[in-house]
Amino acid sequence: MAFFQRSNQLDSNTSYSNVKEDTNIVYVLKIKHLDDKYVYKIGVTSRSIADRVVEVTRDYFHKYRFFPWVKPIRFSKARENKFKIEAMLHRYFKRKKYVPATRFDGSDELFKLDIVHGDALVKRAYDDAMDGIDIEDEDVYPDPDILLSIVKILKYKEELEDEDTLSLDIDTLDRLLSYEVDKVRKVNEEWLDGLV
Repeated sequence: MAFFQRSNQLDSNTSYSNVKEDTNIVYVLKIKHLDDKYVYKIGVTSRSIADRVVEVTRDYFHKYRFFPWVKPIRFSKARENKFKIEAMLHRYFKRKKYVPATRFDGSDELFKLDIVHGDALVKRAYDDAMDGIDIEDEDVYPDPDILLSIVKILKYKEELEDEDTLSLDIDTLDRLLSYEVDKVRKVNEEWLDGLV
């Protein structure tokens, strides 16, 4: 006797109800890992995104004996080679790779990013990669560490400007910001607006 019945019909209120089986999906999942750490899993699947979320949850349970919170951040059928896009995203975030103490199926596709700005950075890189932009070209696409540093400085500067602070602090931040922006040859203001 089965306790659960698999349904091919997903709840129409979910954002992933229109994604069909066998669609060669490139996806990003946000997972609440052990110790309340959030990690991002970037991968590909030929099954529905709902089935992949269930598989990831099952794999976590088999290794850790708990069910993690898992949310699809981005998923779409790849117009080009799905493995090329996945590999490009993996290389772009390689310095953010997260290796759990206990390995499981798919654990080599985990990345740990800044909790506040990680979603925006992953979404932007994913969207651009899916649109055919070479996110590995350093002359065109900003480094994720530098972008996060710039965003943090901008946020802190906003907070200081809202308070009654010394202009010396803001001047120091402006110099630091200028230094970080100079590290990226062609920082696109629109790109930064999406992260702040």
